[in-house]
Amino acid sequence: MTGCNRSAFVPARPLVQIRLGVATEYAGLDLSVEVDEGGWLVRVRDRNDGRTLYRGQRCSLGAGKIAAAEFAALRANAPAAWSSPESIALHLDWKPYW
Repeated sequence: MTGCNRSAFVPARPLVQIRLGVATEYAGLDLSVEVDEGGWLVRVRDRNDGRTLYRGQRCSLGAGKIAAAEFAALRANAPAAWSSPESIALHLDWKPYW
């Protein structure tokens, strides 16, 4: 993957580190996209045993959601009705956390 073209939002370093991101569940997998120093950290974990199945870096929250949805859809053999990772990411119920 090539580097980001623009700087990612990086909040000022607080005395206590606060995690900021969004998370959802799809096909037995936990998906999360979280702010980190390099941009947005994407993680997909197995709900049963907590193993990290995918971890990646993206330049934006939207790109992170799409990457997580794409990995989850391929892993779960998503129904053809949702023809794209963008469509899946759009329809998932992403909940913010911090």
